[in-house]
Amino acid sequence: MAILPIATLKTNMPIATVGGISAQDIHDFIDTAENRTTQAVSRKTANYTAAATDNRLVIIFNSASAVTLTLPNTLTEGWECGILQMGTGQVTIAVTGGTLLSRGTHTKTAGQYAMASVFVESNAGTAPVVILGGDTSA
Repeated sequence: MAILPIATLKTNMPIATVGGISAQDIHDFIDTAENRTTQAVSRKTANYTAAATDNRLVIIFNSASAVTLTLPNTLTEGWECGILQMGTGQVTIAVTGGTLLSRGTHTKTAGQYAMASVFVESNAGTAPVVILGGDTSA
């Protein structure tokens, strides 16, 4: 499954070009559209380092002890995910080689059943700027 940016899809499927659209282009388009219109979940019970494939997921943490969601410096601009703290263990958000911004300099979920989200606002190669919002605490 290839999830591609819209600009790449347009480049791969030029208008008014004979034979310009392949079956693979159509598959990529369908995969991309499906990815942008569905909400999937990933369940965790321990510390977790996010991957590019976690884009647009809700990551549900169910742990009695505190856990950390680490966002690596390889995540691209526009990457986002939701976070749900199901258990009593708070979820701390850490950014590798980058900056985490939030109102009140919060870095954690607020408590059991708290929902938050993270969004990679920019990434100049290896220095992501990540925004944390939602039901959070210091």
